[in-house]
Amino acid sequence: MPVPVPDTAWAPDGGPAAARATTGWQWHTSRTGSWIRSSTAAATAAAAAALGPAAPGPGRITVVVDPDDSVEVACAVGWACRRAGRFVVHTSPGQCRAWRFQDEVLGALGKHWDRAAQGGDATCAQLAQAWLRAERARELIVLRAHQITGPALSWLLALPAQEGLSVWLISPQPLPAVADVDGVAVTSTIPAELEEIGGCHDRLGCRCEDLNQSALTEPPQVSPTTGLTVDIARRLRRLYDIEAAALAAAAVLLGRPAPDVLAAARVHVAPAADTITTANNAMYPVPEYAHALLRGWADRCLLPQQWACDVAATYLTLRLEQAERHSGVQLIDPALPLLPPVAWHERRDPGAEQLAWLTRSQWLCRRSN
Repeated sequence: MPVPVPDTAWAPDGGPAAARATTGWQWHTSRTGSWIRSSTAAATAAAAAALGPAAPGPGRITVVVDPDDSVEVACAVGWACRRAGRFVVHTSPGQCRAWRFQDEVLGALGKHWDRAAQGGDATCAQLAQAWLRAERARELIVLRAHQITGPALSWLLALPAQEGLSVWLISPQPLPAVADVDGVAVTSTIPAELEEIGGCHDRLGCRCEDLNQSALTEPPQVSPTTGLTVDIARRLRRLYDIEAAALAAAAVLLGRPAPDVLAAARVHVAPAADTITTANNAMYPVPEYAHALLRGWADRCLLPQQWACDVAATYLTLRLEQAERHSGVQLIDPALPLLPPVAWHERRDPGAEQLAWLTRSQWLCRRSN
């Protein structure tokens, strides 16, 4: 049964909960008995490249000058709508560092945990790009845009051309630095003309904003065999690691099998990310609210098919443990036994070198076949 994880990470072996760190690498002992670290840069970059730009067509920038910095204007533009691809960024004061602002963009996309705690070696820019594309973002509404300067502003202004986004900058004062951006149309408007933003959510009549809220303090009353519900999808969408989120979604859809069984399934994602197929041609539908979790692997397998079964099973164990730790969704049977050690650094199989890097010692346990 999923467990609540509002501000703590829990140990898979049943040990006491420990407060999650806000900075630095997160080393932890895996269920296999090895110390691991997270590697996400390559998978994140591959997912972003496969997805392509977030929105079709050229992007644009619209500056909305609201001298009163009123609550009414904030409410008019503050309706995030996942299905419409609209996300709202709440800017902190003095936002000049690019990685800090990128972290706030990830927060607007529903990511909750600290990047340093479970984002691995992927940069905030890589993570933001991958998730903007996976969520099919169309509009990015930035409140208190006058607080953004320096590298953070440069990164934001490059998004419309790079991702095709419509970026709305809400500011109590004019933004002269935004007046001339290469390759992007820049316009200005006033609060009275904001109906274009505010009315869309009501017309759709959807409840998707629930997926952008924080997880409930109490765990959902479901069994470990429950399918990919809205609540579980919301918890997995909070993960920074897009690969861990995809593998976790596939595990839930297949009934949370053991890692070696999931590895043997050789899961393939459909081009539209609306179904997944296993090696024995079994097909599983993916709910609409979970498409973003698998979209980065559309029309390809979740793991390289040339990986040996024990390599894939071990890699899945590490990834699912990471997703389990940070989402609170049970993905692996707690009774999974410890497995005999293997010196992955001596193996020449595809994927074995990555496993050797993931382990702090070069030794990792595996499930025997």
